[in-house]
Amino acid sequence: MLDESSKNSDTLHVTITAVMHYNEEDGFAIMRAQTIIGEELKILGNYHENPKGQDVIVHGAYEFNETHGDQFRAAYIEPDRPTHPHRIASYLGSIGIPGIGPAIARHITDRFGPTTLGVIDRDPDRLREVPRVKEETIDFLKDNWKGLAAHRDLVLFLIEAGIQVGKVHEIREKLGFKAADSIRRDPYVLCRTISGFGFDRADAIARRFGIDEKSDVRKRALVDSILLEELNQGACGVPRLEVLEKSLMKLQRPTHEVVDFLGGLVRQGHIICEEIDETEIFYLPHVIAIERKLAAQIADLGTGQPRWRHIDADAEIDEQCAMTGFKLGHEQRAAVHTIIENRASVMTGGPGVGKTTTLKTALDILSRYGVKIALCAPTAMAGKRMREMTGRDASTIHSLLEVSGDTGGFKRNADNPVSADLIVADEFSMTDIYLATSLLAAMDQGTSVLFVGDVDQLPSVGPGRVLYDIISSSAIPVSKLTEVFRQGQDSMIIQAAHAINHGEMPPPAPAHIPKSQQDFLFLNKPNPQATQDAIIEMVCERLQNHPLLCDGFDPIRDVLVVSAMKKGEAGVDALNLKLRQRLNPLPAVGSNRRLDIFDNAGKLQVAYGVGDKVMNTVNDTDTGIVNGDIGFITDLDPDGGLLVNFAGHMVEMEGKSLRDLHLAYASTVHKAQGAEARVLIMPVVDQFNHMLQRNLIYTGLTRAKTLGIMVGTQSALHKAISNVDNHQRWSFTGEAIRRHIELQREEDPFLAM
Repeated sequence: MLDESSKNSDTLHVTITAVMHYNEEDGFAIMRAQTIIGEELKILGNYHENPKGQDVIVHGAYEFNETHGDQFRAAYIEPDRPTHPHRIASYLGSIGIPGIGPAIARHITDRFGPTTLGVIDRDPDRLREVPRVKEETIDFLKDNWKGLAAHRDLVLFLIEAGIQVGKVHEIREKLGFKAADSIRRDPYVLCRTISGFGFDRADAIARRFGIDEKSDVRKRALVDSILLEELNQGACGVPRLEVLEKSLMKLQRPTHEVVDFLGGLVRQGHIICEEIDETEIFYLPHVIAIERKLAAQIADLGTGQPRWRHIDADAEIDEQCAMTGFKLGHEQRAAVHTIIENRASVMTGGPGVGKTTTLKTALDILSRYGVKIALCAPTAMAGKRMREMTGRDASTIHSLLEVSGDTGGFKRNADNPVSADLIVADEFSMTDIYLATSLLAAMDQGTSVLFVGDVDQLPSVGPGRVLYDIISSSAIPVSKLTEVFRQGQDSMIIQAAHAINHGEMPPPAPAHIPKSQQDFLFLNKPNPQATQDAIIEMVCERLQNHPLLCDGFDPIRDVLVVSAMKKGEAGVDALNLKLRQRLNPLPAVGSNRRLDIFDNAGKLQVAYGVGDKVMNTVNDTDTGIVNGDIGFITDLDPDGGLLVNFAGHMVEMEGKSLRDLHLAYASTVHKAQGAEARVLIMPVVDQFNHMLQRNLIYTGLTRAKTLGIMVGTQSALHKAISNVDNHQRWSFTGEAIRRHIELQREEDPFLAM
């Protein structure tokens, strides 16, 4: 036990000797440390980087924990300049100065002793007095030593401003070492540039710095945050009246004052106002610039011809059908004609209408004429499915465009286009305005494109509704397949999906289909807990011997459980933990097959074990994995790293990338877009409330290949099917395409004929 005099201390100068846990997201660390008098202690607190080996000053108080005994809870931690030569040498040798490793650092402190850091502060040229110190090292210190000091000052400033230390790296990266000056001038720069930093947090900091609540900088920041918040929800713009209402609520200023201010922002070009369907919409300039560029790209596609020579489509279709034994319906034949005869087109339709057969027929015909084809999709799962369906190589759009790890941009662009005669982009309803614009910008002059997708599914997670806007603009030909073919007529998955999409409840199974062979089931359960219990039992026990799954069944790899929400008994979070507990139980604490991640209160946040099914939730330019990719943990480092197999692509994940990883025994419907599974299970409960929407239920069910199961209440399903009045996703792309086409026709009257 620590003595009472020590327990009264609230500021300690210590050296961190070991770090048992460090969370890069929020900076929370559990550390062992040694005071200047040699006392050993355990410290819990937040720091801007992994503090192992550093000298720091901790401010806080001792506390007693029944499990862990005495420990020091740090309110905040700041860097401390070491004074002992040994500690100075350790410091210099560990902060990444080129040419100064542990040995050279000791030579430097042998020469200058406790005054070493002061010497470097005042006159780095004196390091020439030390043998083996290179000129490049001295030049580096001249250029960067003050920056290192500025970093320490920035950390202290952010702590005093009440900003999480876990945000330090991002703030420094985006705002530079002069971030403190930028934040003092305009604290609202934080909500414009830092992820997850909302207006209210920036506003609280602004109050501490004395910024007037009536100031224009505050009003402008609020308008920006309203538009950015909607952008993060998928809307490119926000109706003017909605911006006005939200601004009045937050600013508590007279209406005429806020109206005048918004008008001024439009006149200054700070926001752009466009009218769509007699509604004034506000846009951020960079967003509408992307939409206008995308619109011009789409409109231009409608004026070109494919670069391949004329093909007798009817004769080729007949020959292809004779070779494969497939017989195309009228809609399918027309779609093949459209693909072959136009530079750009869209093929859309629901499940069971023959999109795959139509696509394969068109691609096989074009291949015989030497057409070079590139297939792509927004996610690795969708690309893998495309590869399986067509028998051809397919990649993610990101891979096709070759992500640059240095810039996060794409190597393929207008100056370095994709080498292909035809690009086929599947699951295009998932593609947002940014990715769509990048894809079209990387098309060579004369390259053709085919967009494939189900326009009735959920739109992209990112901003826009690109596929919908392309179709509604009539800029390029659209083939909409609607006929369900014989092999789909006995599939209740397909029948249920089409019924839902038309606003109807799923029909009962035909009498001639035995219950054991029915591929769509609805299990009535009275409440979310009963729904959860039924799902767990279904995955872990009942499906093992299902007649439709008799050719081998893996409950982890063959099942996709999707939910409308994360919270609640039938939500993703609870289902993930319950399914993992049954399918891949966590090893005991301390096992080398388990990795624990804690929050800033020292509470276990999430734990991973070898074999866990996980999902990546961001696009990672360094590894090439994208949002929605699913993998399996094959190995781990108890000190904080995981090795994950993403469809054969092994990726090491540690530090920041771990926060982008989630368990994937269950996922949201949005995250499951582009995926398919033998078995799809979806809870549909009344507690999901406003999330019960027709396109969400439809999108979820169409992930099923062999068996689709809904669990919940008929009332919740009816509510979802009836709910098409979901939040309007405002986009300017469709209107911009139409305006661009009108301009083209004015300039060239022959286009109007």
